[in-house]
Amino acid sequence: MQKAIIQIEQNYMLNIKVTPKASKTEFVDCTTRRLNIRLQALAVDGQANKALIDFLSKQFKVAKTRIQLVKGQNGRLKTILIPNPNKVPQFILENINA
Repeated sequence: MQKAIIQIEQNYMLNIKVTPKASKTEFVDCTTRRLNIRLQALAVDGQANKALIDFLSKQFKVAKTRIQLVKGQNGRLKTILIPNPNKVPQFILENINA
């Protein structure tokens, strides 16, 4: 079964559902299969992907260039790899076993 947040040693694999064109960029909730994130950016010309990587970069205190979009380049469902972050957001820690 797919999990929303998978920790592999010091790396985090996130299965995300994004909602573009929201009033603000934020973590929303976490189900057993998906981490839900709202993005202010539009889903046009890669703007939402860029906004997602910017948001995760700030949350995990890791360089944007290190975050990998593994799956979901053109859809709302995405898989992101965050290698060895300097910080793990409280929202992730609270939901890692969801």
